[in-house]
Amino acid sequence: MTSLLQDGVDALRARQEPLARRGAVTAAALAMIIVSTALRAWAVSGGWFFGDDFLFLSDVARGDADVAWLFHRHNLHVMPLSFALVLPVAHAGAFAWWAAAAELIVFQVASALACWWMLRTVFGNRPRILLPLAVYLFSSITVTSLMWWAAGLNSLAVQPFMFGAIGCHVLLLRTGRRRWALAAAACVVVALLLYVKAALIVPMLAIITLVYAAQGPLPRRVWSTLVRYRFAWTAYALPLVIYLVAYFSSSPPKPPGDKPDYGQLADRFVLSNLSSAALGGPWQWLQLPGGAGPRQLADPPQGAVVISAMLIAAAAVLLVLRYRGALLPLWFLVPYTLATVGLLAYGRAGAFGGATTYEVRYWADFVPYVALGIGLAVMPIVGLPRVLVPRNGALFDNRRMVRVGVAYVVVFVIGSVASTIGYVKPWHEEFEARRFITTAVNELESQKQPVALADQSVPGVVMPELFFPTNLASRTLAPVGDRFTTPDIANDIQVLDDNGLIVPGFAGEDFVVAEDRLDTCLSGSDRNPQILFGSRTFDFPFWLSMSYRSDGDADVTVTVGDTSYDTRILEGAHTLSLRTEGANDRIRFTLPPGSRLCVDSMNIATRMVPR
Repeated sequence: MTSLLQDGVDALRARQEPLARRGAVTAAALAMIIVSTALRAWAVSGGWFFGDDFLFLSDVARGDADVAWLFHRHNLHVMPLSFALVLPVAHAGAFAWWAAAAELIVFQVASALACWWMLRTVFGNRPRILLPLAVYLFSSITVTSLMWWAAGLNSLAVQPFMFGAIGCHVLLLRTGRRRWALAAAACVVVALLLYVKAALIVPMLAIITLVYAAQGPLPRRVWSTLVRYRFAWTAYALPLVIYLVAYFSSSPPKPPGDKPDYGQLADRFVLSNLSSAALGGPWQWLQLPGGAGPRQLADPPQGAVVISAMLIAAAAVLLVLRYRGALLPLWFLVPYTLATVGLLAYGRAGAFGGATTYEVRYWADFVPYVALGIGLAVMPIVGLPRVLVPRNGALFDNRRMVRVGVAYVVVFVIGSVASTIGYVKPWHEEFEARRFITTAVNELESQKQPVALADQSVPGVVMPELFFPTNLASRTLAPVGDRFTTPDIANDIQVLDDNGLIVPGFAGEDFVVAEDRLDTCLSGSDRNPQILFGSRTFDFPFWLSMSYRSDGDADVTVTVGDTSYDTRILEGAHTLSLRTEGANDRIRFTLPPGSRLCVDSMNIATRMVPR
């Protein structure tokens, strides 16, 4: 009797041990997700808008955000769902960073939970899934998309659906049920609406199927995969083909620029960035010159890159000695790497030069596949042919492999947290674009009535000149557009100085009308009241400003070339400024009888400056 009781207790304990272990894995995974989310929430909460963010907010504020706008091409991207995500932030208030930060945190939490679900689905709820989960949660590569809202709208927002497509496809391979193919196809559809590189999901799923769910020679694998899962391939291919046809039907031009340096792409973009990131790098960031913003470039120490590459090679050898099939993930990791390099060479490197090779931001969507690849290197897929097979008599047994894995996670997390903090720091400071916009908004909102503002480009550190005309004040500050006007002609027009302060404006000194041409006051009784410039202006847009004195208010007509402007001169001393263009040599006035206008100075320039 005692023996039977003891046998029952032993059986119960044997059953409880796996349950307890699974519970511990779940608790550890949730703890990691909470810590990672807290770190990312701290990072995002102190950030602010930058670069393309202003373009998106401006479009909505100006009323351009219609259905056609959702599908317009931004650079080389067609991302209607990402643009739809702009709307709630734009309508939350003028430059409401709290709303953008909330979106980014939602993307982060959704991605973290989706990664955990995918790993549990593919490999089961076992301790080893904590290794790839830690790599995904703490990688400093993804923080570069997290901090920049415009980048996060596609390369971060797409990641839950990448994980969803992978997990659902594995469930299809395991069960053969079509509902999982439809679920994976739905993830593909949403991903395509967010990010152009989502087009690579379907090829990745095909490669995973060939490597892990098919057997025999390659031709047999391809045929059996096509035939057995033809419903899935049809469901995946239909939205992909529709997207690609729509994308290429507009014939996007190749961005201007020189032929990219492929050697530099291979060295910096692939070897330096990826090898350093594998150990939590790059550890060191390069600030963009000229106050170009908080965005930084990866600048890992060369010695650290060499050490990282050697450790990666050693890890690969260790895995090969321990398992058969450990390097099979390279079948999809290498093609994705080559595709990323090719897209970068086509879309960015040629147009913007070698600086793009320091950008780890373009690897953000690669991290989900890295997490899957790490999992496949140390665990078999549950329910599929056991491709990963331990070798007999291997140098490292399971216990030693666990120790190596734990040591790696510790080193990786420490390095990644340090790299993350280093990248986030400039975003938390009053960088140039943030200082200018916040100052200008405060200035405009403090005025009792809308300000007449010269509509000219904002400083290049806020929006580069190459974005003209979207770098005009009327565009960049459109979210507070009710607080200012941008007239072509007005008295006492104001300008924004380099700090965003509102100050009186006057045309610069590109051309100054000589004083001897201004020594006679004009009146309504003159036959042809005009002022000769002394030479002809160039045929391009320019500002003309004149300081004048008037005995009273009067409605006048000002004519430059063939263009006339109706305005009003004011009693006393004021400055009248107008924006016009053309090759002209005089300015004419139509004054009412009895009015008198005395011009003290007149400048003509391409830009208004603080007076």
